[in-house]
Amino acid sequence: YYAILFVVPTDNLDRTFLSIMVPIGCAVFYFILIFVFTGACKLSVYEANKTVILLQKMLLVQDLDPGTMKEIKMFLFQSFNRNIKFTACDIFNIDCHLLGSIVGAVTTFLVVLIQLRKIV
Repeated sequence: YYAILFVVPTDNLDRTFLSIMVPIGCAVFYFILIFVFTGACKLSVYEANKTVILLQKMLLVQDLDPGTMKEIKMFLFQSFNRNIKFTACDIFNIDCHLLGSIVGAVTTFLVVLIQLRKIV
């Protein structure tokens, strides 16, 4: 942020514009990064849950080798009893609810900031 702001030689008007637009650009970049990251986590959980359904369908096939059938049953048992989720050090889940929490926190912060500006 500061590298972009102070390396570019500009006059005061442009510096004010940059001091507003660079943080907004950084915030948008990081929001898109978090959006892509949470989307990848959500799709991974969806595919893991879809694997259980596919394994159940494979068990319905009659002409499978008994050894293969045993392996499918063991893998299905392991997959069915495991709840797949991505967390940040077990503090919070990384899913679409994270985006809503971030937007809510930023909105609350902006409302408080606007209210405090009116007081001061």
